[in-house]
Amino acid sequence: MASAHPLIGIPDNFRKPGGYAQIDFAQGPATASSGARDVVFVMPMLSTGTWTVNTEYRVRSSSEAEAGAGAGSPMHRSIKKFMSANKDASVYAIPFAETSGGSPVAATGTITFTTTATGTILATATICGEETSVTLPSGSDVTAIATALKNAINDKSWLPVIATNSSGILTLTAKLKGISQGTGTLGVIRYRATVTAGVGTTVATSGAFLGSGVAGAEGTTTEAANLATALSKIDAVRRYFLVTSANDATSLGNLKNHIVLKSEPKQGARSVGIFGFTGSLAAAQTLAIGRNYERLAMFLQVNSEHDCAELAGLWAALRQKYEQVDTAHCFDGAALDPWIKNVYAVADYPDGDDVNDAICDGITIVESGPAGPTVAMSVNTRSKNTAGTQDDFRATETHRVAVCDEYADEALSIWGNQFGGTKLRDDKKTADNKVDFTQSYIRGVTQPSQISIMLKKLQDQYELNAKLQDTATTKQSVDVRKEGSRLACFSELRVIDHAHQVTYLLAEVSPG
Repeated sequence: MASAHPLIGIPDNFRKPGGYAQIDFAQGPATASSGARDVVFVMPMLSTGTWTVNTEYRVRSSSEAEAGAGAGSPMHRSIKKFMSANKDASVYAIPFAETSGGSPVAATGTITFTTTATGTILATATICGEETSVTLPSGSDVTAIATALKNAINDKSWLPVIATNSSGILTLTAKLKGISQGTGTLGVIRYRATVTAGVGTTVATSGAFLGSGVAGAEGTTTEAANLATALSKIDAVRRYFLVTSANDATSLGNLKNHIVLKSEPKQGARSVGIFGFTGSLAAAQTLAIGRNYERLAMFLQVNSEHDCAELAGLWAALRQKYEQVDTAHCFDGAALDPWIKNVYAVADYPDGDDVNDAICDGITIVESGPAGPTVAMSVNTRSKNTAGTQDDFRATETHRVAVCDEYADEALSIWGNQFGGTKLRDDKKTADNKVDFTQSYIRGVTQPSQISIMLKKLQDQYELNAKLQDTATTKQSVDVRKEGSRLACFSELRVIDHAHQVTYLLAEVSPG
């Protein structure tokens, strides 16, 4: 007999004991603690790191990430940013090697000084939002200026670049090879330079970001392939937040595929992927719509002062920090200062239409303004229908996924603690085929009506904790049936809404 409520990957002849859950999003018409949610960073490491690639490590401090993944690596920078905002999470790292084979290239950019200084000079380079300055006396030539700045930059081991000088041309080279650190069109590591005015010396850059000098390029073994290999090491392990510094379609497709397979009922390791992006809104929309998946979140700050690794690390920190307390937490307007800065140019501040377009296309966009950077709305990339052709916002808000995951976890936990391994029999029925609630219950024997009662109580609890709404209707949908040695349970869930907007229509009616 076919199941009334079939689950993906769980055929009628699947007999392995256990509890299994499937969550279907965007169904229906068009503050209790949820516990800690582990975070795993899956990012490239440098050859200077001490860790072994494709191996999972528990990380308790940013200094461990610095030593293990290499100072200035995406892994180090992301975990450093994460821990600046969230020191209490369980953090893990799976490092993988940078692209290799063939002719991989590290992205570069140049800062060129001209003319010997005729007075005391202050030269400053800003890299990923961090200023590095040197002061030199009158008469300093361009080689002396560039050399002093080179040394000051290289003293900051946490930066993602190495500086070299040749006759006043300061070259910044990404520590990691490949496209993830910048190409001719995607600026990941932004930089700029200034010198004291009126002392003769001038400064110019090859562009606003690494890749404007020489574009990063992949080798024959790509970063995307290495990411897929690293993810395979946790196919059987659940880490709720998977954080990556990747920013290309192939890598993010590999991350999506990993999460899709793990989140099926038989595996039951439901996870959420987080990545940062610094490119244009149009490029971000292409990436997000191409993924169109409720378990993948993009954190966008166009032309950010911070690299993709830092953005991903911060957003993972805030999501974990607040969702472990309340899975229905609303992030609207959440302040991001002091962890990240506004974008440098006011012209790059997103306007209202930009923000709306981003949200509607499944992008968590950062707004810049006088009060500092803030989160517009927390959304995932599932903004379209299955075909990706029409807007469908029903599952786009991240709290809808977070609440459903918590509910499924708790329902499975109750099953395991109270009912798993018991004996099973069907309910006694009345003449009209309804459950006879005058029936007796036997210790050690589970009946469908007991699970139905448990689920309805759980739904009431979630409504009291402001995570579900309209549970009176939801409870009417609960359907638990005995199908051989399996209990097949179905229930609708109505996740609480957020108060995103208010509108007022005012009519002034004085006679004048």
